[in-house]
Amino acid sequence: VYGVAFSPDDEFLLTSGQDRAARVWDRRTTRLLGHPLWHGREVRDVGFLPRVLGEPLKFVSASDDGVIRQWTMARGASALETNVVAGVLDGFTSAWGITFVCMHLNGYGRITPGKTSVLQPQVPFIETGNITFDFPVASINSVAADEDRWLLGAVDGQVLLHHPNSGTTDRLPSRPGDGRVLGTAIKSDIAVAVGMTDNEKGWIRFWDLEDNSLLDEIKHSQAGKVYAVAFDPRGGSELVLTAGTDSKITFLEKTRRGWVPSEQWPELEHDDAVLCLKTYPAGENLDRPLIVAGFAGGVQVWRLNAAGDQWEAAARADALTGVYRLEVLPERNFIATGDL
Repeated sequence: VYGVAFSPDDEFLLTSGQDRAARVWDRRTTRLLGHPLWHGREVRDVGFLPRVLGEPLKFVSASDDGVIRQWTMARGASALETNVVAGVLDGFTSAWGITFVCMHLNGYGRITPGKTSVLQPQVPFIETGNITFDFPVASINSVAADEDRWLLGAVDGQVLLHHPNSGTTDRLPSRPGDGRVLGTAIKSDIAVAVGMTDNEKGWIRFWDLEDNSLLDEIKHSQAGKVYAVAFDPRGGSELVLTAGTDSKITFLEKTRRGWVPSEQWPELEHDDAVLCLKTYPAGENLDRPLIVAGFAGGVQVWRLNAAGDQWEAAARADALTGVYRLEVLPERNFIATGDL
């Protein structure tokens, strides 16, 4: 299992893996919904797009076949009109109130309506878009998204900024020999990616999304991979967390000299390599922000203390294998892990 993600309404769990498919599960009943959503090769990552009021639930899956597929689901609708550049697309309603649309992106910014096919009467998902590029792109290894942008990291070191509303894709500045992109994050007008060079040295790179310019570049002090990146769960884009094979979570703070290790927030040390990283802000069902890390032997949770000036170890769960993907529902104390 390579990827896991919860839907914005916490009703569904999305998974992907080595069997070339993504799957959607009912979180409460743990039942599979519909058929597997197939790709041509292994599906490396999945993610739900932010829910927009009045619009159907959407999610994406990224595969080693070089294609990112977008899927759409809507409940309780008798008809669906979706305006995505080409206007209203093909739509129909299933026997149990699920409405589908289908469209295909046949190239860089070119969209044509697609044909709808039903594998069974109650299939709840239909492919609503394929993203392909008019320039060479290797397999997509990491996907991060906000309301109207996708940040994609490829195994050949490319970092791509895709705009689903227009169908256009920008290549962000990179370096020769970047190697595999292992993690991406996007917030406000800042994008950040982490990875390893061809000689397995970690790197971290920041871009200004106002003009897609390179803001800063860090050759990580650790001798190895930088696996994961996330933004500060307290809000803002001035503080970034990174983690990797040095078994530490490092806080990088934006200064006039670029992003440097934070003096206020010391590193969080672990006893094993950190493979993935998620941050969760305080909210209605979470009294304090959380940092959750998957490592080579399980999951570790840190919580901000009551004074708001220190991260405290709050929980740990051991696993037999490495945890490369995870998602958390704080109000239910539920963690899903993807183990290799």
